[in-house]
Amino acid sequence: MANGGIIGPTNDPVINDLITTATSSQPGFAVQPGSSSVSVLVVAGGGNSNPGGQAGGGGAGGYRYFPSVPVTGGNPYPLVVGGASTNSSAFGYTSTAGGNGNAPRGQNGLPGGSGGGAADHHPSGGGSGGSGNAGGFTPPEGNPGSGASPGANSGETPGAGGGASGAGSIGPNPQGGTYTAIGGEGTDNSITGSSVRYATGGFYPKGPGPSPSAQAQGYPSAAEPSTANSGNGAEGEGPVAGGSGVVIVAEAGQGAFVASGVWSLTEQLKAIKEGKWK
Repeated sequence: MANGGIIGPTNDPVINDLITTATSSQPGFAVQPGSSSVSVLVVAGGGNSNPGGQAGGGGAGGYRYFPSVPVTGGNPYPLVVGGASTNSSAFGYTSTAGGNGNAPRGQNGLPGGSGGGAADHHPSGGGSGGSGNAGGFTPPEGNPGSGASPGANSGETPGAGGGASGAGSIGPNPQGGTYTAIGGEGTDNSITGSSVRYATGGFYPKGPGPSPSAQAQGYPSAAEPSTANSGNGAEGEGPVAGGSGVVIVAEAGQGAFVASGVWSLTEQLKAIKEGKWK
């Protein structure tokens, strides 16, 4: 009866983790009564690429992961999910919005969770990328953006935004043209049970699509920097909005009851009352 009708080794049930992916703010998110700690991923909104036609790529939103945060079971905790260029927060922890890629020509990228890229260079000189880790956190929430392509009017490539795991950079473009802006690498996280990359810096491809080096950073297409709930920075040469942020909460052992076998109605009713039968 207590083994799902299976004769042989004990058929122990498995209680999965409860995963909550907040894609919009939840003022009164309540943890489960049995939770004493949670794992939390907090990603801010990615930076925009400012209007003006020569803007750098936006910096990624700040990326912060906490594998064990003490909580009081049953208590409400506000989750704030930032839109483009807006902070996110949860359980008292904040991640900073990505810095905007700036315009017009010659302007520096703006600081943020990761810094934005500089605008196209100006004959009088090019700007520099914005600084990252605006929150001053340890470990850092992001990295700086890059300046524009070197030399006055040489290729006219704006800077790239920084990402959670790397700075934006300017490099040779295998697809034609002089330079390409390579967004800073994002960070992979498996809090949901599957590996997903978050907080990649905005780039600017010269040619029909992202350069191979940009694709290696996690871009299958030019549209990805603005994917919702990614924290990715916007593609350069705006106006383009950065990707919104996300907050993900994992509560160990508070998810669905999983077991093979044939369970009696009495056992099913008991599991239902305990909130473990799905």
